[in-house]
Amino acid sequence: MNYPESQAIKQKIDSSQKILVNMHHNSDADSVGSAVAMARVLKYFKKDVKIIAPTEIPKNLEFLLTEQAVNVVNFSEFDFSIYDLFITLDSSSFSRVAGSHSVKQPELSLINIDHHVSNQKFGEINLVVPDAAANCEVLFYLFKDWGVEIKDAEEALLTGIIGDTGAFRFPEAGGSTFEAASQLMKFADKNKIIFNLYQSFEENHVMVWKGILDNLKIDHEHRFVYSFVRKEVLEKYGKPFNAKSELADMIFQSIEGTDFGLVGAEDEGYISVSFRSRTGVDVSRLAGMLGGGGHAWAAAARVDVVNYDNAVEQILGEAREFAKGGSTKP
Repeated sequence: MNYPESQAIKQKIDSSQKILVNMHHNSDADSVGSAVAMARVLKYFKKDVKIIAPTEIPKNLEFLLTEQAVNVVNFSEFDFSIYDLFITLDSSSFSRVAGSHSVKQPELSLINIDHHVSNQKFGEINLVVPDAAANCEVLFYLFKDWGVEIKDAEEALLTGIIGDTGAFRFPEAGGSTFEAASQLMKFADKNKIIFNLYQSFEENHVMVWKGILDNLKIDHEHRFVYSFVRKEVLEKYGKPFNAKSELADMIFQSIEGTDFGLVGAEDEGYISVSFRSRTGVDVSRLAGMLGGGGHAWAAAARVDVVNYDNAVEQILGEAREFAKGGSTKP
């Protein structure tokens, strides 16, 4: 048995029929892969499953949705009362699930399955595995505990693992990650997944990258690289919300002479910030200083904006304080 919670989760599923599964706000490969894989296993159990999300999923992940629809909903208006169970995946807080801090958690049995060290354990049952490199890795071993066939879920699980490890570049990818991936690759085409994740960027994403790179600066004293982009740039190119994190993965953890990088993108009333570590400094601590969270090598935060310039200075000020005293390697 990989997880002591596995049996309790299975018993809760067995006693439920109408089940909700989530994709989190601004979903990524691990979020989409987790939801699709869980939905397919629940259908194997003959359950009535519905996937809900507060935002549209990226186009380069639509290849996973051959059999499963995703319902984009307003969580403050959605009727949870007709469901027996809500399984939240890859989400450290309910605000991450709902895409808003103002939405109250529904009075519904909730199972929380995640791999973020900052998880708030907001479920009736919480399976949180911070050592896992991806939530899809957690699900792989959970399904093994249940002894179920994961047929038709292999591609989704492998997509989440490849996506959240940066194609196995991030140090969180350990022996259990490679073991899961090795077994999944017997049935899933890794080349197809990598093509969709890393070789299928749309033109509007590239134009947003240009806007971010035009504003790139390096704080040599504090050893970090940063850039901020105004909402008008994103709106001009259709607001491709994950363009920021894509570029963060490619550039902002790769510049010689820096320990970490951050990219901020303005939206309505807030700045969304992605943090990436280059040398092992724990950027989840910096994200936590700004009300966010994540992993040592990749984290995020959302900073409310009254005045844009003041918000940028707040973020940079925290980054400099972090670099002075908080950037020791984990």
